[in-house]
Amino acid sequence: MGPLGMEPSGMEPSGMGPSGMDPSGMGPSGMGPSGMDPSGMGPSGMAASSEGPPTLSVSGPRARAVEVAVGTTIGRFVIDERIGAGGMGQVFRAHDPQLERAVALKVLHHHTDDQDRVRLSREAQAMAALNHPNIVPIFDVGTVTISGSKSSMFIAMELVEGQTLDRWCHGRRRRRRLDEILAVFRGAGDGLRAAHEAGLVHRDFKPSNVMIDRNGRARVLDFGLARAMVGAASDTNSAYEVEQSLSRSVLSDSMTMTGLVVGTPAYMAPEQHAGQELDPRCDQYAFCVTLWEAIYGWRPFGGDDLKALYAAKRAGRPRVSAMPRQPRALRRIFARGLAADPDARFETMAALLRQLETVRPRPRRWPVMVGAGGATLGLAVAAYGWAVATNSARCPEAPTKLAGIWDRATKAELAAAFEETGLAYASDTWSRVEVRVDDYAARWVAAYARACEAVGDRARHEQQGDQRMRCLEERLGYLRALGQTWANTGAAANAAVVQRATTAVEDLPEPEACDDEDYVGRRSPGPDDPAIRLRVGQLRDELRQVWALEQGGRYAEGLERVRRLEAEAEATGYSPVLVEVALATGSLEQRLGRFEEAARSLRKAYFDAKAQGLDDFAARAAVQLVYVVGQELGRVTEALDVWAKHAQTAVERIDDAVRRSVLLNILGILHRNRGDYDKALSYHRQAQAQLAEVEDLGSRVRSGTTTNALTGIGLALLAQGEYEPAIEYLQRVLTIRRTMLGPLHPLIATAVTNIGMAYSKQGDYPQALEYQREALALYQQSLEPRHPSIVDTRFNLAITYGRMGDYDSALEHHLEVLTDFEALYGPEHRYVGDSLYSIGLAYGHKQDHLRAAEYYGRALVVFEHALGPEHPHVADTLTGIGNARRGQGDASGAIAPLERAVSILEQGEAAPEIVATVHFSLARALAEAGREPERARTLALRAREGYVNAERTDAAWVAEVDAWLAKHR
Repeated sequence: MGPLGMEPSGMEPSGMGPSGMDPSGMGPSGMGPSGMDPSGMGPSGMAASSEGPPTLSVSGPRARAVEVAVGTTIGRFVIDERIGAGGMGQVFRAHDPQLERAVALKVLHHHTDDQDRVRLSREAQAMAALNHPNIVPIFDVGTVTISGSKSSMFIAMELVEGQTLDRWCHGRRRRRRLDEILAVFRGAGDGLRAAHEAGLVHRDFKPSNVMIDRNGRARVLDFGLARAMVGAASDTNSAYEVEQSLSRSVLSDSMTMTGLVVGTPAYMAPEQHAGQELDPRCDQYAFCVTLWEAIYGWRPFGGDDLKALYAAKRAGRPRVSAMPRQPRALRRIFARGLAADPDARFETMAALLRQLETVRPRPRRWPVMVGAGGATLGLAVAAYGWAVATNSARCPEAPTKLAGIWDRATKAELAAAFEETGLAYASDTWSRVEVRVDDYAARWVAAYARACEAVGDRARHEQQGDQRMRCLEERLGYLRALGQTWANTGAAANAAVVQRATTAVEDLPEPEACDDEDYVGRRSPGPDDPAIRLRVGQLRDELRQVWALEQGGRYAEGLERVRRLEAEAEATGYSPVLVEVALATGSLEQRLGRFEEAARSLRKAYFDAKAQGLDDFAARAAVQLVYVVGQELGRVTEALDVWAKHAQTAVERIDDAVRRSVLLNILGILHRNRGDYDKALSYHRQAQAQLAEVEDLGSRVRSGTTTNALTGIGLALLAQGEYEPAIEYLQRVLTIRRTMLGPLHPLIATAVTNIGMAYSKQGDYPQALEYQREALALYQQSLEPRHPSIVDTRFNLAITYGRMGDYDSALEHHLEVLTDFEALYGPEHRYVGDSLYSIGLAYGHKQDHLRAAEYYGRALVVFEHALGPEHPHVADTLTGIGNARRGQGDASGAIAPLERAVSILEQGEAAPEIVATVHFSLARALAEAGREPERARTLALRAREGYVNAERTDAAWVAEVDAWLAKHR
């Protein structure tokens, strides 16, 4: 049994696991996969735009981007580079040679209709009429015809050097303080106020329509949906049209809808959803949604489709429990600004801003900061001494409780035990551990003193006071067990204990939880029989020893010990302790890689806990089951459709933000494995936001839990091709890990590996190899040669060698890794499929098509078994088989697997360039086999269109398709 807040092992969404999916073969030559990447992430449905959330025309045709080359003149402006794209158009950096200044130039897509042109002209007129420091000014507007295409509208505006509001809020290493956020929003709100006073309504205020310039000033832009107040009613819709729009599935909750209802659904006021007449109060609503999102990291209302989103807004019940914890003035603002009825909102934006001036952030609790090398040791020791001195008068026995558990003699003994391991990082680790446990001891003494006060009036507090004291005694038992495990680290064989010591301290259950009446009230009071109560207490002491063994990496010893407790727990007849035994058993079985056994133990723990009303244990078991079933056993559908629902219900019952964050992070991992990167990114961001809320309230969050969320965000961005922000998030993780663990600690290697993988995907191979070799060296100093972490790191090295074109080195590593994966995971694990696929890919690049086909065929069998017949990895492997057969001269034999690959990808949400690659491969196979020449040309034309419309494309791909089309007229 472990304390609450401890996540299952392996839950870090690292990129260390194999993937075998290399996008280097993604071009039209067709000899590689259709876009699989080295994180096992599959094709992406939609790449993120640098301009913010993707936009979409709900009622019109799909946008087709205008192709604008560098150096093109539009109006009097000369294009320098593209800097963003959205549903209505693209944004370019350009320069004005007449006035010698840089501008931002927006060019609309080809499908733009007359209504859009009027809208854009209205944007220019509206913004040109305003001269306000928080509004981006317009310089020019016009029409242009590029490369003989249909005419397109353009608008030139000031080029703001900075970042969008969403990037400003969430794209840095520390969470923005409330006072920083409020300052920015006061500026943005003043821009809206000025627009309203000029007779304009923005109608699409959202984070991507606010820029933060280099001076930290908010600048509102994109008044393309603005309307003069007098004419707002002209855009209303019939009841039938609104019903049709609301019934549409929400592909993204950040769409800009045009044609029926104009705006971005996530930020729109309810009356805007309904197509009613609008006034400035709809901007108030969007402003408050955006402010909420900036503070908490998620929006107040959500739904699976527009109808559900509209209903949630009409009901007016935010989907988070954070509102009571906000400053009162902020609560009042949200209560009025998010009111479903416009008449219940503020009279004007100016009135809202006056209220915003009254918001004062609550002071945080005094935190104990831990720096590198134990730099704040004196601070922690001072805190410990202060706590003892302050509380001893009220509770004189409190300090004596630590005797023999955490005192000078104990610390000297443990410091010597760490040194005796001979590990290079042992001394540094001990200094960090000592700081953290000093802090923990101080907090425990303070909590004990508070409990003493609570039991002062025995008649009133007897039951709750006893529960709090028992809770604190159990916390002390965890610390005692951990110290006893550390005291046995003298031999190098126990180096794993030192390796995990710092994170083990973080896993100690928080003493402050014993102050929570709801928490202690949910705990079982224990059996009535005194003899049985005594034996249950002894069993729990032993379970804490098992927990400490698990924290020290001594999994087999822990499992053997907990299994000896099963019969004794049964003999007590006390059901809660049986739940604790089952939970501890499942956790250790997972650590040892016995995943089916772990799933059985965790299922028993969950259902027994649920039946007995042990909500905390039920939540822990259910969350861990989602990970074991979905990630370790690869049964993602079962995990998401069954266990995730159990887990969500259980977590909501205890209302634990940290546990909720852990679950959200696991869901992000599973969706990333499925190739649904947008959803994965959303879950990881929600996980981070939950933790930020806890930290804002002064509570502690495990650094491991925080880095899990940050890593998930980084890897999801990486899968979408957002390399720079991905690397920034992954570097933040490495900084946290190094600060916590020290520069030589092997557990920082996960973060190092992820950064190496990101540079490898970006094409910076020297940097990638540097990071990957550093990770390998960190692991090799303390792990066995075939440890999974070492094997995974060698796998990623092989991927990088393949991308560099060094296929001999790639094959050398891949063939060794394949043997290790089969030994570690069994022949049917998806990692084995990843390895087989990668070997096929390397042989294909070496033109050894016979061997390529052999390994692709073996990979197909594994993927179909582990991931299902419709998974994107299956499509990629079928593409590899088809191309290998073409390479052998068997074009007819290539057609069937390529047809199946096309079918799978067209039914999913694969990116255009991925589908284009398979279309072109099939076109070539048909032509080479002398079959269906017209269909072959049609497929090639579709491939060309896919490459042109792709977010990540290459002119060489289009040129290769054009050359093929020229030969097959």
